[in-house]
Amino acid sequence: MAYNKSKAEKEWLRWKEAEEKKLRELGVDEETIQRLHTYDWAQFNKERQYLQRQVDWVSAQDLELPVEDIESLLDSIEDMELFSLLHTVDKLNAIQCMGFAYKLAYDAYGSSARTWTQQYNLNNLKPGDIIRYDTHSIFVTAVNGDTIIYGDANGQNSSCIIRWNRSTTKSAILNRGLVYVKIAPWNLLQNSSTVTESGLIDGGVYYIKNHWQDKYLDVKDAEVYNGAKLQVHPLNRSDAQKWRVRLNPNGTYKIISMLDERYTLDLTDGLDVQENRIQLWESNANVNSQFMLTNNPNGTKSILPAGSATRALDIYSGPDATRYSYAVQIYTKNSSSPSQQWTFEPADGVYYIKNLKDGKYLDVPGANLYNGALLQVHSFNGTDAQKWQLSRNEDGTYKIFSVIDTSYIIDIDLAEDVNGKRVQVWENNYNINSKFNITIYDGKWHIRPAFSTTRVFDVASEDGYTLQLWEICLSNQNQYWVFEPV
Repeated sequence: MAYNKSKAEKEWLRWKEAEEKKLRELGVDEETIQRLHTYDWAQFNKERQYLQRQVDWVSAQDLELPVEDIESLLDSIEDMELFSLLHTVDKLNAIQCMGFAYKLAYDAYGSSARTWTQQYNLNNLKPGDIIRYDTHSIFVTAVNGDTIIYGDANGQNSSCIIRWNRSTTKSAILNRGLVYVKIAPWNLLQNSSTVTESGLIDGGVYYIKNHWQDKYLDVKDAEVYNGAKLQVHPLNRSDAQKWRVRLNPNGTYKIISMLDERYTLDLTDGLDVQENRIQLWESNANVNSQFMLTNNPNGTKSILPAGSATRALDIYSGPDATRYSYAVQIYTKNSSSPSQQWTFEPADGVYYIKNLKDGKYLDVPGANLYNGALLQVHSFNGTDAQKWQLSRNEDGTYKIFSVIDTSYIIDIDLAEDVNGKRVQVWENNYNINSKFNITIYDGKWHIRPAFSTTRVFDVASEDGYTLQLWEICLSNQNQYWVFEPV
C-alpha cells in the first residue's frame, strides 16, 4: 500500500489531539505540551522510512497512548533538551502519582516538597509527609500505629484515578521497597503559624495604624513601582493598606504590600539620615528593606530600620505636611511620640483563632449553627467550624463571622457584662453585643466586647474548653489569642 501523506497527517493530528487531552488531564502545562507537539511534528516529518518500507499507517484509534506513567513518558523522549525539560517538570509539577502528591504538598504548605528534608525510614511519620516506595508516591493524611491513611493518584496501575482514604501499613511499604520519605514542615492536622517575639504572626496580614492622627500606612494612589510613595490615610480597608509581616532569619522583618507581594517597605537609598523617606521597592536582601519591631509600654510598636541605631518610622508633620500626604519618614527615635507609635490590627480576612493556654482553637461544636449556639475551644482540625471571617467596622471594632455560614456572627446575649457569660453565635445584627475590640498587650491579643471595659474572651479553667467572658487578668494565658491566617 502506498504511503498517503495527507491521510497520515490527519491520523497523526487525531492521535496528537488525544495525547494532548490526556496530558492536560494529567496536569502538564501548556508550554510543555507545545514543545512536545513541535518535537513530535519534527519527528513525523523525518519518518520517510515508512514510505520506503511500505508500512501501513496505524489508525489513531488503534494507537496506545504513550503516557502510562512517569518512567515510560520520560523513556520515550529521545531529544535530550526536551528530556531534561520534562524530567524537571515531572519532578516539580503534576504528572501522575508523584506530581499529585507534590501538588497536595504545595497546596497545604505553600512550598515545594522537592525542598523538604528527606529520610529513608518510616520513623515519626505524620500527616503531610510524602512516601515514595517501589515506583509509587502517596500523600499521608493520618497515621495510627502501623496503619497509614493516604491519598494518591494512579495506584495499582489505574490511569488518571485519584483515591482518598486508602490504607496500607508500614510493613507493607517496607516490603515493597521504601525509596524515601519527604518530611513535611509540620503535622498537617496541627497549625503551622509562628508567633514572633513582637506578638505578630509570621506571614500575618495587618492594617498598620499610626497614633498621631489614627491614620493608616497606605500606598499613595495604590500605585506600585520602585520608589512608590507611602503616606498615612484614613482607613479604607483596601489592599493599599494591607501589609504582610514576614520574619527574616536574622530576626528582622519584611513588611510586604498586599497590592503586589514583590514589593516591600524600603529605606530610600539605605541612607540613615533625618527625614529620609520610606518607599516601596522590589524585595531584596539589603538591610534597607529590613525592620525591627519593638513593643512600647502603651501597647503600640516602634518600627526601626535595621540599618539605624537611632531612628524610627515617623510621620512628616512639618511645613506642607498635607501637601505631602503626611509622608512616612525616619526620624530620631522617640517611643513616646504618637507619630512613631504604630498598632498592627488584623486585616479583614479569614483566620483560625487560637487560645494561647493550650493551643486549642475557637470552634462551633459539631459545626452546628443556630441562634444561641454556644462556642468552645477545640483541638485543631482545619474545618470551617474553626474558620472566622474578620470584618472591621468604621468605629474600629470588629465583627467575627462564621465561615460555615457568614450570616452568623459571634455575639454576647443581651450584652451582659458579667463573669462567666457564655459566648454564642447569632444571626448578623448591628447591636453592640456583636462588636469586639481586638487589642494587643505585651505582644498578645485580647478579644474584648465593645460594651465592656473590663472583660475579655476567656477559656474556663474548670473544663478547658468553655468560652466565656471574664475580668482581664494579664497573667492569664486563657485570655490571650492568636489570629492565624487561613
